[in-house]
Amino acid sequence: MCVLLIDLLQIVALDMYTPALPVMQQAFGVSALHMNQTVFMFLLFSAVAMVLSGSVSDQKGRKPVLVFASVLFTASSVVCTVSQSMTVLVLGRCGQAIGYGISSTIAPALLKDSYQGRDLKTSLSLMQSLVIIGPVAAPFLGSLMLGLMDWRGIFVLLAVFGAITIVLTLLVTETLPPEARTHEGFARTTRLMGTDMKRLTKVKGFRSLTVFFALGGMPFFAFIACSSYILLDEFGLGYLEYSLVYAAACFVNMLAPYVYLVLSKKLDIRRIGIVCTALTCVSAVLLAAFAHLGAAFLLLAFVPYALAEGIIRPGAYIELLDQPPTLVGTASALSSFSYCIVTALITVVATMPWPTFLFGLVCITAFTAALLAVLAARDGRSWDACRYNEVERPSRKETA
Repeated sequence: MCVLLIDLLQIVALDMYTPALPVMQQAFGVSALHMNQTVFMFLLFSAVAMVLSGSVSDQKGRKPVLVFASVLFTASSVVCTVSQSMTVLVLGRCGQAIGYGISSTIAPALLKDSYQGRDLKTSLSLMQSLVIIGPVAAPFLGSLMLGLMDWRGIFVLLAVFGAITIVLTLLVTETLPPEARTHEGFARTTRLMGTDMKRLTKVKGFRSLTVFFALGGMPFFAFIACSSYILLDEFGLGYLEYSLVYAAACFVNMLAPYVYLVLSKKLDIRRIGIVCTALTCVSAVLLAAFAHLGAAFLLLAFVPYALAEGIIRPGAYIELLDQPPTLVGTASALSSFSYCIVTALITVVATMPWPTFLFGLVCITAFTAALLAVLAARDGRSWDACRYNEVERPSRKETA
């Protein structure tokens, strides 16, 4: 439970300040694309941290790395609070991102160390569901803080959440015993992880499902990046109405992992991917036809995709982490890294000078639907074979 709470308290760092983006844009006197650096850099540095933390946790254990991540997240939130320039704010966001990126990689590794079989599937699905509570609650908390203070109050609250995570990490029990750890130095461990990543990507099922997993998140992060501009500026909603629409989309996404648990009893990952692709196509059509009519139509059109993304995320993640114990950290880091890099780039695309931000969201969703359809048709049958054969893995001497 501590692991789930840590992930929950830190994931709000991405979403809590989204209601304040237009206000912060005016305060710093920058464009929406420039302001988006705070989102893009968060996702980019999260991705880098996810790659490196997998290697370090395999060497040093899960708990020490998790404690470091919580301390860094808290300190960086304080930096954001006192920032007087975009440069300092972006640096603070990078620190938050590293802390979050580490935690989001260590959390599933802790669960993978502790559970197997159906219990693992249930625990990972629960984690994927609970962390979406953050995006559901975040806009309400952000709007509340904007009513009490200026945008800096949001980062004050994030610093408080960070302090709580420090306490929680100290309560976490180490799940990787010393005899199960790698004992090479950081440079060598990282080099070996690079070798492991290369071998994992040679497994067609792993490679294709990782790409499908990453591409599937694009419309959701485009929505995160531009929803405040669409709902507050283009549709003229207030903060409360914006929060309700944003939270409703995230709530559907939060319930979706439970739908996955039901579907997984009857369908394999390929068929689940096909269902999610179809839902994304439906959303693309509905967004193009009706989203311009207002916020309610935008929400209803986005719901099928929000459901699809929340189904495929735990499904793909569980399949991708079905690796030998020595490769779990690497598989988690690689899949998370791919997801964050793709979604980071799409936040830049979403805030480019489109005719309207809504038009950009429609185009991104349609493009994603087309890519998912191609991947599902071409590679779907290989997704059940994501596991790397440990017998074929080279020895440490061979990779020296």
